[in-house]
Amino acid sequence: MTTIAWDGKMLAGDTRCNSGNIKLKINKIRKHKGHLIGWAGPCSHGEEMFAWWKAGAKPKDFPDSQLDDDNRVDFVVVTPESKVFLWQGGAYPQDMSLNQQYAIGSGRDFAIAAMYLGKTAQEAVELAGRFDTGTDSDKVEFICLK
Repeated sequence: MTTIAWDGKMLAGDTRCNSGNIKLKINKIRKHKGHLIGWAGPCSHGEEMFAWWKAGAKPKDFPDSQLDDDNRVDFVVVTPESKVFLWQGGAYPQDMSLNQQYAIGSGRDFAIAAMYLGKTAQEAVELAGRFDTGTDSDKVEFICLK
């Protein structure tokens, strides 16, 4: 799958994407109008969620693909005020802002533990890539809020 981590200042993510049995690279974190965006799950559906969010994230226009657990992505948005919102298969987000650090994807448990122990989001994703088979630590990208 992937690992996307937020440490309160930085959003980091691996670049692994699979096409059948072929490993590819793709950017799964973005900065758009001061917001940091990341997703874990099928890459094409992450792009679909990003387009939906850029178009205003209207619940009535929520992508049908996200109602299918096999295609669903975990989609996280960090606002310029450091509020963290998570969409998981529904048109309305969960407010995850009470968590100082947060992570999604198959390597999230490793990443959360690493950040708890003082690692940055980038370091946390790199560490997750050492243990989680769905996370690639070869190229970890990161963007900072400010």
